[in-house]
Amino acid sequence: MGPIDAAIREAGGMGRIDDLITATVQDHGIVFPPDRLAAAVTEALTLPQLRGYHPDARGQLAAREAVANWYARRSFSIMPSDIILTPGTSLAYLLCLRLLCDRGDEILVPKPGYPLFDDLAAIAGVGLRSWHLRTGANGWEIDLDEIRFQITPRTRAIVLVSPHNPTGHMATAADLSGLATLCRERGLALIMDEVFCEWLGDGERLPRPEGLPLAIVLNGVSKMLALPQWKIAWLAATGDARRVAEFTRAAEHFSDALLAAGELQQALLPSLLEAEDVISSIAAEIARRRKALRAAVRLPLASEDRGVYVCASLPPGLSDEKEALRLIGEERLLVHPGYFYELPGKLVMTCVNPSAPRAVRSLV
Repeated sequence: MGPIDAAIREAGGMGRIDDLITATVQDHGIVFPPDRLAAAVTEALTLPQLRGYHPDARGQLAAREAVANWYARRSFSIMPSDIILTPGTSLAYLLCLRLLCDRGDEILVPKPGYPLFDDLAAIAGVGLRSWHLRTGANGWEIDLDEIRFQITPRTRAIVLVSPHNPTGHMATAADLSGLATLCRERGLALIMDEVFCEWLGDGERLPRPEGLPLAIVLNGVSKMLALPQWKIAWLAATGDARRVAEFTRAAEHFSDALLAAGELQQALLPSLLEAEDVISSIAAEIARRRKALRAAVRLPLASEDRGVYVCASLPPGLSDEKEALRLIGEERLLVHPGYFYELPGKLVMTCVNPSAPRAVRSLV
């Protein structure tokens, strides 16, 4: 048991603490309208595909067409044949690692970040090397020279999380252009995780990957529609026609061995992705809460106005772990020390808890 877990237990458990870490928006009152979800499920249950079992290894065509149409409304052209449905993005990541790499090959992953990549890479027998987001005059920045430096002869792919978690950084069009050049030079794939793409600032739109030999875009309904329990996501491949075809054929074979995406979830996907008003309302509420938290924090903020976390910078010489432990013991407030995410000297907290602006008054 680590010191944070021990402090939580000593404070009486999570039920006695104001939780500024859990970022599942449903836990904080942001939900897909239950009546509309119930109606969508009722309608889906009448569809012919649910009266028997006729699986499609890539995912049911109507569901993949719905994903393609969702992208088209965002000015990004993806063919339904280049989309593979998965039960969550974690399995989509694992599929990418197994298909892009042989055992002992490597992928480059962003730091700071979450430990998910370590676990998936261990399962896949793939090595990890890190590239680091840097803080510059305009906030967090991608250092293409560092990414180039980290590439080895065993590197097969670069992972880009945009908007990034927990910093909120969004890759620019110039970043993607630079990555495209680098990937072409070295024959690398780009795995682009954009699960937070609907939670950008006002008027922002995520730049699209262009000019890459192979880009694999990951997304799903968990974040944008506050439906993590439905476990429906996808990967969409774009780039050189030959490499896209090779990858999607291999992905279809991999998926056929599992057939893990549930048929009911696939049947629901068209109506879910047409709920643009719900997507917009969830994004607006998260933006409102993010703005309220940022206004309440008195410490300098290192994160940007995207995503569900903010990173507050502590005064020099103050330990992030000691401050996090103090907040648990004295204030019954849970935030994470930055070193959990390779962000020493910072405190990481979620904006989605509606009590966060009041709770952060106890920060130094």
